[in-house]
Amino acid sequence: MTTDQKRAVGRPRHFDDESERRLILDAAYRVMRDKSTDLTIAGVLTEAGVSTRSLYRHFGSKDALLCEMYLRDGRWAAARLTRRLAGAATPTQAVEWWIDEIFGFTRDSRRAERVSVLGSIAGSRADGVEAVAGEARQLLIEPLRSAIVAGVAEG
Repeated sequence: MTTDQKRAVGRPRHFDDESERRLILDAAYRVMRDKSTDLTIAGVLTEAGVSTRSLYRHFGSKDALLCEMYLRDGRWAAARLTRRLAGAATPTQAVEWWIDEIFGFTRDSRRAERVSVLGSIAGSRADGVEAVAGEARQLLIEPLRSAIVAGVAEG
C-alpha cells in the first residue's frame, strides 16, 4: 500500500446512501406494524440488516427517524393528491377528488396501515414531531387550497 492510498476504516458498505436510507425507513415501518410496540433502534437494525453506524449516518436519533418517516409519507401523499387533482376538469371536481383521496387513505388497507403508523408517530413524544406534522399537513392542504383559489378565480 502506498502512502497515497487510504485504508478503508470499518466494515465495507453494502448499499449506497439512498438504498441504505430506504432500507432503514421501510424496516422502521415493518417494526412498528409487526411488533405493535414502540420503535426500537435494535429492532430497526435487525429488520433492515444494517449496522448502527448506517442508521446514525442518516438519522441523528430515533426521533429524527420517526420525523423522517412522518414527513416522507406526507410528501408522498401530497404528491399523489397533486397528481390526481391535476386531471380534474373543474376546480369543484378537484375539491371533490381531494376529499375522496383523503378519505381513501383509510379505505385502502395498505394506506390505512400507514395512516395508523403515522398516527402513532404523531402521538409520540418525539422531538420535532409537531413541526413535521405541521409541515405534512400544509403539504396535504396545498392542493386543496390551489383548487379553491382556482374556483374563486373562475367565479
